Amino acid sequence: MSKSLSPQDLVSRLTFDWRIIRTMSSAQYVFTAHRTAQHAAAGTSPIGDERDARYAMHYRLQFNIPTLIGPGQ
Repeated sequence: MSKSLSPQDLVSRLTFDWRIIRTMSSAQYVFTAHRTAQHAAAGTSPIGDERDARYAMHYRLQFNIPTLIGPGQ
């Protein structure tokens, strides 16, 4: 049986997750945190301040990987 996190533990966990995702972002992989699935899907209203990390319920990952687009390119 799984146990739900207390409100305080949930805030702590969401903030921890937000911090980890921030450190994982790079030029190739850009992670953003969002309050809603709609914001994450659209890439709007990212959570950029740790004070708001408690609201980060959805994440978006953007890959910036060069690919072959044509002969020699």
